Amino acid sequence: MSRFTGPLDVSFSDARYAFLREDLVWEVGHEGSGVEIRVPAGFHSDGASVPRPLWWLMLAWGDRGTRAAILHDWLLSLISKEDMAAYRRARKHADQQFLEALIALGVSKWRSRICWAGVRAYGIYYGWIGVYLGIVLP
Repeated sequence: MSRFTGPLDVSFSDARYAFLREDLVWEVGHEGSGVEIRVPAGFHSDGASVPRPLWWLMLAWGDRGTRAAILHDWLLSLISKEDMAAYRRARKHADQQFLEALIALGVSKWRSRICWAGVRAYGIYYGWIGVYLGIVLP
């Protein structure tokens, strides 16, 4: 099973954003697979972008899913938004890694799936708006 290989070390630059003081490493597949996603030290994240009424489901910071949210933010930051078909494929992959990371961190499967559905819905909705209106996605 995929896993994070080290602790989370962040400092807050303000009330909403934090930056990594150490690399965050996500080992993909299984222990010892040699495949990893490395979020570099210095990367800024807003944690989980969850509306306040849903904080019972997942907090923006300080929850089991924080590392998964930072991983997801990093993967999204790497996606080019110029080719919408490529964007949708890469977004789907990033969302899948988010789900796997939540489960690996011990977030219950039902809660992980709800969080995953939220990021999928956001990506699909804004992806289609981008295609039809020609806007640059956030």
